[in-house]
Amino acid sequence: IYTRHKNSGKNLVSNFVGEALSPKNLARRLVYFTVKTSVGLTRTNIRMEQIARKPPATTELARRASAVPELVRKHSHTLRDRPDTRIAPSILASDFARLADECTRMVSCGADWLHVDVMDGHFVPNLTLGPPIVASLRKHTNAYLDCHCMLTDPSFWVDEFAKSGANGYTFHLEVFAPSGVIEDAEAKKKIIDLCLKIKAAGMRPGIALRPNTPWESVKELVEQGHVDLILILCVE
Repeated sequence: IYTRHKNSGKNLVSNFVGEALSPKNLARRLVYFTVKTSVGLTRTNIRMEQIARKPPATTELARRASAVPELVRKHSHTLRDRPDTRIAPSILASDFARLADECTRMVSCGADWLHVDVMDGHFVPNLTLGPPIVASLRKHTNAYLDCHCMLTDPSFWVDEFAKSGANGYTFHLEVFAPSGVIEDAEAKKKIIDLCLKIKAAGMRPGIALRPNTPWESVKELVEQGHVDLILILCVE
């Protein structure tokens, strides 16, 4: 892979293609190279091109560069150094007058899950979706319904969301630990009991964290197998 400056026409071969890289390191460099070049697109009109399939035999660098696309294809299932990605668009961004159609469209576009933002108007200053809407959507889709419950009393709603057909039930740690840190055994017990209740209802328990809440607060809960998902917010 190389870049060609639009004005000068000069080829600038990326420095990473000449290195002996493991699949993992190659993936990291490819991601960095893509991001770096994408930024440059708007500033210098740099254009990405794929190197010719038959590079000059005299150039070792070109030979290695031509092997990059094949290496990426061959190891595409092993290059990532993180769990498989799940795409979960929020239905809160949908046209509510066409909610079922919007969900079908997202799944047809490749969404793995549908994220359902539930707000009660108390824990957060907004009022959105509830179990009746989840139940209505379940009639129109088999997609995994990932419910993010921003509720002051998440335990109260577990059974209702389970009956509505929700697959995942994520509640906020801050309900039981306002400071973001689990400070006593009673708070920890309430969190564990809620996770067990969610599992007993046939859903996967998750814990959401506001940006200022340290992730270490849930580390032990994850290690002990109480939580299946951690949701980290980007807004308080």
